[in-house]
Amino acid sequence: MMLKLLSTAVLCCFCGFSNLAQDEPFVRFKEAKIDVHHQLPPEKRGYVMEPGKDGLLVHFQKYKKDGGASWPYVGVRGNEMKILDWTQYKYLVVRVRNHSQEISPTVTVVVRDTRGKLHSVPCWVRCNAESELVIPVSEFGKKIDLTKVHLLQFAMPNCGYDISLEFISASLQGKAGPVDPNVMVPKTCDLKQEIAERKAGVRGSGTTVMESDPKGPVIRTKKYMPGHDKWPGLTVKTRINGTFLDGDFSTKTHLVAELEHIDGQTGGLGLSFSDDNQKKFWNGIGVIDKNTPVKIDRMIYNMGVDLANINNFSIGCTMPRHDNAFRINVLRLEFRPETLYAPALEKLDTLLKQKLNASERAQVDEAKSRLESAYSQVKGESAKYGDIRNFIRLTETVKQQASALLRSHMMRIVAENRKDHEYAVGVADSMTSVFLTGTGFVMKPAQKASLEMAANEYESFQTVVFSTKQPLKNVNVAVSELKGPHGAVLQAETAVVGHARNQPPQYPVEHLGWYPDFIIRYQQTADIAQNETTPFWIRLKTPENAVPGLYKGTVTVTGDNLKPYSFPLEVKVFNFTLPNRPPLPLSLNMANAQIQKMYKIRGGIGSDFEKLIDRFLDQAADYNLTYDRLYYGPYTGLDRTKDLSFPRWKHLKDRGKLTTFCILNATPHPDHTKDPTDPNDPGVEKLIELTRKHMDYWVPVAKELGILENAYLYGFDEGHVDVVTNKVFGMLKKNYPQIPVMTTANVPSADLPGLENIDIWVPIARKYANNPELVKALRAKGKKVWWYVCNFPRPPEPTFLLEVPACVPRLLMGMMTQKYKPDGFLYWAIISWREPQVQHGPVKYGPRTHWNPATCGNDNEEGNFFVPGQDYTILPTIRVENYRDGMEDYHYYLLLEKLIREKQGKADPALLKKAREALTVPESIVKNTSVYTMDTDAIRAERSRIAGLIEALQK
Repeated sequence: MMLKLLSTAVLCCFCGFSNLAQDEPFVRFKEAKIDVHHQLPPEKRGYVMEPGKDGLLVHFQKYKKDGGASWPYVGVRGNEMKILDWTQYKYLVVRVRNHSQEISPTVTVVVRDTRGKLHSVPCWVRCNAESELVIPVSEFGKKIDLTKVHLLQFAMPNCGYDISLEFISASLQGKAGPVDPNVMVPKTCDLKQEIAERKAGVRGSGTTVMESDPKGPVIRTKKYMPGHDKWPGLTVKTRINGTFLDGDFSTKTHLVAELEHIDGQTGGLGLSFSDDNQKKFWNGIGVIDKNTPVKIDRMIYNMGVDLANINNFSIGCTMPRHDNAFRINVLRLEFRPETLYAPALEKLDTLLKQKLNASERAQVDEAKSRLESAYSQVKGESAKYGDIRNFIRLTETVKQQASALLRSHMMRIVAENRKDHEYAVGVADSMTSVFLTGTGFVMKPAQKASLEMAANEYESFQTVVFSTKQPLKNVNVAVSELKGPHGAVLQAETAVVGHARNQPPQYPVEHLGWYPDFIIRYQQTADIAQNETTPFWIRLKTPENAVPGLYKGTVTVTGDNLKPYSFPLEVKVFNFTLPNRPPLPLSLNMANAQIQKMYKIRGGIGSDFEKLIDRFLDQAADYNLTYDRLYYGPYTGLDRTKDLSFPRWKHLKDRGKLTTFCILNATPHPDHTKDPTDPNDPGVEKLIELTRKHMDYWVPVAKELGILENAYLYGFDEGHVDVVTNKVFGMLKKNYPQIPVMTTANVPSADLPGLENIDIWVPIARKYANNPELVKALRAKGKKVWWYVCNFPRPPEPTFLLEVPACVPRLLMGMMTQKYKPDGFLYWAIISWREPQVQHGPVKYGPRTHWNPATCGNDNEEGNFFVPGQDYTILPTIRVENYRDGMEDYHYYLLLEKLIREKQGKADPALLKKAREALTVPESIVKNTSVYTMDTDAIRAERSRIAGLIEALQK
């Protein structure tokens, strides 16, 4: 999706709107004597120097193994610097201009002291732009004596290309020293005002200009042309002369913005800020259409960046395809202590629900008292800097302590249930993330496990095994046959839960380290390290004709030199059956090529690869995932004997699993299009020509196979509805009126011109939920309104990222879907294995595995529901298990709705009233898309209530 493409636009350097005052440079490179690699002749030094317009122009040459310098550098020695004691300064600021139109290199900035010790810092330099590299002086102080600076150098080690950099000046800025903890800090910082005043550090990158406006600064950017800056927009260097909080955002928790379209046509915008270590917070804004300002309200706290040392922030886009202008109506930072206080308090309250002993309760009470005291110090319109920083640190400390206490408490009560054994066994919900080490989670002593389910339904729970005394070898969890009424039986599957090691992402996470991720279907036995809580997944499936009633079986844990332990398992089967199809239309893209790369097998009709895909298709269908090709454009061959997609859709329809499929993505190809805003562009004309050929060939095939009624057309992913969209979609509606047209392009109004050519609009879930009037107006015009999720917006908005609470996928697809009633659901990928993962190969055994969960940059498991296992076994994740469970929960609501309609006037009015009221999901379960319960008992109780009403109405 466009959001993921935009996230690569790291905006780290700046071009000026005008000449702005700066601290006096301690060296100007055009005037200074330059230090070079004297031991090598000029032709071997790896560069050529000449005077530039404003500084020293250095043409670094592509490195060749011919005896030349592998570390080409230029620099200045101490006798050319006006300042040699850097201890009183906070930042080194280097002005450098990159003359390359395409290459954005990383230059290494090196500082040495008189003893010869050095420290180097890599700095990214934007192409075709003048940059200010801002580096904390303290970074160099880690290795060198800052009172005796002797040398400043700029190196391009093993340079991989010819690149020309013009070094202009170096200055030292900002007074070193800690912030006064007693200084009063207001709750809000108005960044818009500082931008409007053109404070030092404000820049326009590339072709961007800024205009004054009473409502806020207007940013204008020209259409990208070769030689332009690739990431034009507004950019701000935060520490130039102490502006913009001097780069210290650590007393703020939220970013609030409102951007309004002024002129032209905006592309996908993004807002970002980066810290001194080049870690970045990024928020996708998308397109801004007329009369619909885009509003942003995002938590910035705990998003993976160092808020105390923000280097820059920016608003811009990647290679805009047209001139555009937008106004900044609002841009501010806010401190909202309640948003940190509530989650920390919730962690403590979760503990208080447990049967704590006196020592544990005292710890909770003491933490709660400290938290409430710190909160009282920061609730006003302003607070002391030290009090705010202390409060923020304390909320994290309290959550960590609560998690550690929860873990030790749970391990204690489970172990106490097994005093006569050398190991302990607990039971955890399938909506619980069970961590091997460190982080706490809720489980119960394995005295009994209970489940409730309808016929034709899947349900799961986890058996958790650990020992505080010794490692355990070859631990196995097995489930007997479950016997029910009239000789009926149920079978269960068991498997070890595989863990992947996550790295710090740029969104809040509960746990760093080994994270429970997927179910290793072929592994039922595992070695368990001392004090590691290792989960085994137990899944049951009831047949469609399951006899209702109570089924009983036994779970048995065994291992080398271990006394077996057994506990009862009871499953209540309700007296109704779930349908054998997904409960709502789906668009779920599958990328077959990534499966082929992972397993390194050859394709072709009848090949092992095609057989693997067919098996996986059925496996995915069992999870209510329907095969789709969302990004399949009309640029491929027309030969039904070589394209197996249509027979596969036919197969899924025969199974009752097919909802919809994308017959064509009708979007102009960027390589064929010069101006994507021009409806007469040759690329647009070529798209229409190819689309006709594609549709005229495949529509008869789909009709012959009986799947044409399931087809839809897609296009203009997260883009605009404009003259080009109208031309393409208009042609499709005219020539293929029986096939609905779907888009995720922005639809700001039900009166939007061109809406007559669109049948299905798919906004992000939060936008859908926050615009009920627009959704209602569109449906009044006969439109369907689906929703989708992505890696943006960030949690707590619903996503399928690895670290979201395990209950979120279930809530999203079940009770959240019931609350908001989208007409369908779209997700951009269900497998997104990347090249580093392909290199490591399939997963073998767990619980600890080599699997790297980073699928979209540092966004773990985004677009990925499955993990490759050995012997061509594709492993389901815990997230896809809960995705399916959520869809089954939604079936409960649909069955209840159907019964209410059928029993109207036939059943007890009081019962019907109670059933109708139950269709409204309580706010205690789902308040909105970012506020929902994580209490698994509460979710199951609500599901059980719906099941009871279904059974009561059936009687």
